[in-house]
Amino acid sequence: MKMRLLATACLAGVLLLPQMVSAEATCRLIRGAQTPTDPTDDVQVCRQDVWLHQAGTKLGNLAGAGQDTLPSWNTTKPSASLQSGAGAGYATVRLLDIAEPYNRTYRPTFEGKFTGTLDNLAVTLYISSPIYQALNIPWPLLVRLSIDGETVFEQSDVEIDVPQKPAGNFRKVEFALTNVYEAMKTTGLDLSSTKEHTIELSVIQRYWGDGHSVVFYDASDVPSGIVFNIEPTNLKPYTQIDTFAPPA
Repeated sequence: MKMRLLATACLAGVLLLPQMVSAEATCRLIRGAQTPTDPTDDVQVCRQDVWLHQAGTKLGNLAGAGQDTLPSWNTTKPSASLQSGAGAGYATVRLLDIAEPYNRTYRPTFEGKFTGTLDNLAVTLYISSPIYQALNIPWPLLVRLSIDGETVFEQSDVEIDVPQKPAGNFRKVEFALTNVYEAMKTTGLDLSSTKEHTIELSVIQRYWGDGHSVVFYDASDVPSGIVFNIEPTNLKPYTQIDTFAPPA
């Protein structure tokens, strides 16, 4: 067992080089861990923490109108506050989204890259949703995950209730899309450790009459972001959504 762990660690170092993952990255097995005598089913994933950043403008909605690119992410945590002029927002317009689903003008959408094998995405968003906050009820989330142009997961009808947690003048919602490896496998996507994926995450609230919201990001007091391949022991704060066995 010790020899296998050592070999896995050495292999990890080789595989991580083309992915530009830091030496401090946390890597683990998501399949072969349960069969230590059979290395043929080993699948390794490595954690990466990223934060959402604005594109050319502070209003993400302009991307849908062709006036900007989509907001993306990188590994640099925002250091300036909203009060200092940092930060950006992306307003939801649910009524128009119903008429024209997934139009990026109305629906907060973020797109970026990740190199390597995926197990999960743990998402933290800072939002302002005045009516839902006043009622102290969960945010009724609809979410779509696309990878390399393919829809891997889509919850578009029945909402997923995500608690709104106090975060200064805002609320924080935390949800994790799990079992992404199996969902990607079913879709026929490249699962290799060196593949660079283009990932698009789209969110909106379920109801249009009372719940318009704004997602805030790219500031130290609203550090919205994603943790790719978070360790299962750290998933507890997140509302978990199985992308391979979607909620009914």
